[in-house]
Amino acid sequence: AGAGHALSCLRRVMSRSRGSVRGTAWLGLVGVMGLVAAAGCGRDRHAAGVAHAQPAAAGRAPTAQAPAPTAPAPAAQATPQPTGSAAPSAARPRTPRAGCTDAVPVYTDGAPDGSVCADEAGALGLTVVDLGDDWAPWVFEGHEGQREVRYRRVYVRLADEKTDDGAPQTNVDERFLELYGIFPTLRVHRARFADAQLHTCSAAIDDAPLRGFRGSINRRNRRDPAADPNLARNAERMRTQLDREVLRRGLASIDELASDRRLGPVLARYREAEGHLAVIRTVQAHLRCEGLLGAARDGVFDGPTARGLTSWQRKNMRVSRGYFDEPSRDFMLRSSEERALHGLLRTLRERVVDATGLVEDGTAVGRSGTVLGHPLNTPELEAAAAYGALPLGAEDLISPATEALVRALGITDVQTARAFLEARPDTRRVRLAVVLPPLPAYHAAHMDLHAVIDRGDVRRGPNQTGDRRPTTTLYVRVGTSDVPLVRWNTTIGGYQAELMEDGTISQQYKESPAGPVIWRDVVAAPTWMPPPSTPDDELVSRGRINSSIVGPGFRSAYGLLMVMHLKEMGAGRDGRMRYHDDGVRSHGSVSYHSILSGYSHGCHRLFNHLALRLGAFLVRHRTHVVRGDQSVEYERRLLVDGAEEELRIDTRGYLYELTPAVPVDVLEGTVHR
Repeated sequence: AGAGHALSCLRRVMSRSRGSVRGTAWLGLVGVMGLVAAAGCGRDRHAAGVAHAQPAAAGRAPTAQAPAPTAPAPAAQATPQPTGSAAPSAARPRTPRAGCTDAVPVYTDGAPDGSVCADEAGALGLTVVDLGDDWAPWVFEGHEGQREVRYRRVYVRLADEKTDDGAPQTNVDERFLELYGIFPTLRVHRARFADAQLHTCSAAIDDAPLRGFRGSINRRNRRDPAADPNLARNAERMRTQLDREVLRRGLASIDELASDRRLGPVLARYREAEGHLAVIRTVQAHLRCEGLLGAARDGVFDGPTARGLTSWQRKNMRVSRGYFDEPSRDFMLRSSEERALHGLLRTLRERVVDATGLVEDGTAVGRSGTVLGHPLNTPELEAAAAYGALPLGAEDLISPATEALVRALGITDVQTARAFLEARPDTRRVRLAVVLPPLPAYHAAHMDLHAVIDRGDVRRGPNQTGDRRPTTTLYVRVGTSDVPLVRWNTTIGGYQAELMEDGTISQQYKESPAGPVIWRDVVAAPTWMPPPSTPDDELVSRGRINSSIVGPGFRSAYGLLMVMHLKEMGAGRDGRMRYHDDGVRSHGSVSYHSILSGYSHGCHRLFNHLALRLGAFLVRHRTHVVRGDQSVEYERRLLVDGAEEELRIDTRGYLYELTPAVPVDVLEGTVHR
């Protein structure tokens, strides 16, 4: 009966939407469910055969949905849903009840549309979104009577680009942290839009040299002629030689030397050098406008230029390698205001993820959506897309929800984004309610989740062209079908420095064991307690203990969140399950180069913002117990510049225990001996 109702509903949807679905031979699981839900079918859950209504995410209305099919169609694949797909209108009236102490404004098409009590927003078909500067990810908040995560205050300060004492942060190493999982506040975005000096300076740059640029400029590549520190000097020397010959021969210009057997090659090298110099000087001009250039030499891709470019790339959430490449060129060709808009949209996207509990980002099918027509991810963040779409993979649900939010706020372009921010000079506390697309039918307070970590091509040597990198895929069981929600690049073990018993340092292979494990313990703001095998040199930096690698913090070895891998060892004499912890984790990391290359000390690393999404999704969609802050006493004596200093750790992090745990299968992969 439920399947018949859904099919009948789908026929009605298709009859009303012939123009948008004409030519579509098959609709996959997520596509069918999205069309049915968007059409408002299946609202009568008894008629539809739905056993229970969907529980609400934070401030979200329970939305009855059509039942999921119990088996996939033979050739079905997920079908992209239109960005900004229509959602059911929120119920009226939009006025808070008498005595309400937590009213939030409702926004539609950029204007207030009444207000509601936050705790009643869900029942009215609205989602409460926190846009305040005091916001922190859901896993950092206090839950079930436990105090908030200690690191929360630091996270908020870093997102607002402030120092410990509240002053503006000028250290670029502590700014531009999106790539590390910390997205700027609205106050920071407002300042970026209001930076008239930057926008005027950038607009005056002639970007013509960049438009024709191909390849890359890498100062570490000694064979790269553009990275030659003597490039400008050599170009000047060649020009002097050519000009002298033009004068001697009475020619009109150096171009007339092109056919000269001796000087023609000199002219060609000079033109090539001038092209490289023009690109470098244009890049330096952009960095100078941003205040990121430092004491760089004109036309030389030197250390200050590379460091400034790294900061610029991080500011724009581009994977930074310290060299200039075509993706960086493409983004630099955008106006500084458009880059500011991209940054704002990325921040709003994370607030939507936090408000809705969504994790589906399109990586399961190898394609993410856009927001206002802008793709917000770089190719590096979707590297697993090269492996093709997974059967029944979930489409990108985050982008349409983000689009719905920004349009509700009245943001459609640079001008409306600036107007939205200028109208709010104080964004310390900003919460509002909007209508977002309905959540998938399979979302629930407790979902039948499991994960697969594919080790890919496993080598004890360098990667080979065409190797499959490791991936982590999260699944939900829907009827008798496994629906992939996300597939992210991750890491497995490789060769790493190890302290041996005789005190020497040796490169040892760090294995990532294959086989079944469980995810039970989700730890927010974790700390890393270095094992005795960790050399002191890895724990000391610039003459002092490197506390950042220990944590808690975005630079810690475990990043902003970790999920422990535990192996079930069977019941003990007391009847309780025994677990073995071999130290392997799935965790966040700032070492994004290792994530892209696929190697670690044995753990499965993720980009920090993805680790936060994973942890929050597991906890919010699985029954759990909040254990709170876990105290510990860890001490280790380190040799720092010839003197002993003590490293102390007093917390393991903030623990959520999943009950029951999520099963994980770590696949053997293809092992190359």
